[in-house]
Amino acid sequence: MSLSTFTLAGCSLLALGQDPAPSAPPASIADEQALEQPAPEPIESWSDTFAEGVDHVRTQAAAEEWDAALLTCDQLLVPGPYARLRGSSEAGRVTLTDRILSPVDGALQSLGLERLLPADRALVRYQRGLILVRMGDLAAGMDDLERARSLGGPGAVRRNAVYALGTLDLMLGEILRQQIAEISGAAPMAQLPPAGGQSEQAPDPLVLARTAYSQARAHLVERLRLDWRDADTRANMELVQRRLRELDEIERQREEQSREQEENQEGEPSDQEQEGAEPQDSDQDPEQGDPSSQSESGEPEEPEEPAPNPFRNIRLSGD
Repeated sequence: MSLSTFTLAGCSLLALGQDPAPSAPPASIADEQALEQPAPEPIESWSDTFAEGVDHVRTQAAAEEWDAALLTCDQLLVPGPYARLRGSSEAGRVTLTDRILSPVDGALQSLGLERLLPADRALVRYQRGLILVRMGDLAAGMDDLERARSLGGPGAVRRNAVYALGTLDLMLGEILRQQIAEISGAAPMAQLPPAGGQSEQAPDPLVLARTAYSQARAHLVERLRLDWRDADTRANMELVQRRLRELDEIERQREEQSREQEENQEGEPSDQEQEGAEPQDSDQDPEQGDPSSQSESGEPEEPEEPAPNPFRNIRLSGD
């Protein structure tokens, strides 16, 4: 199953935000609900060979039977009797039982007794991650892909898992990019209503997109280190680089606009200055002064030293 068959709709849940989780019920109600709901039945381990199980998963995925394919993956990951005896785990620990049974692995496997090696688990995790993404659970799918990356070693499974992680991050960045005001043409996102007496700023899609593109770049760089000749990885890497340069340019334009607005605000008179200014009487001769300032003898008194103007240093224009 190829990752190229995925659509952006599979990633939109995380990019556009999921519905908020409902508040937890009180403890008494939760206990009653737990008693009413039966415990899920344990998943039985896969009864046929591992190769047959992988082929079965691929057949179910090709038919878009996602639930059935996911169940088969879970069955493959459940340790069988021999795996439990060997103490196999995804951590790859080697126990004393492993050392004792290791020489007879081939003979026991010929009898239908198998255990999953880390590389086998990585393959199942890779298939499971792709299925979860198709089912809309992007977070869980990327978690399985990350496990496949760590378990896969230097083989093809790790290369595919790293490429899938980088491509999903790129797809997520593309969705978030369309929400940036300078690209979508929409008005900038307004501030969210205050919650608990504190105002909360809505997350900037540009910041979220940059995070997604940066994560995509890190995974794609790792993929190129594993095999630099992969054309799809190089093409995705070039797109990521262009997108990051585009975001840099948008941020530069925002900084210039912010500086211009600050300069314009500094050049405009304040409200206090506008309210304090009083129109001067045009009929009054400024050289004669205020008649009330003349003495009873009719002679004008010497004007007092004018008070310093507190606004003299404020520019009245943006020049």
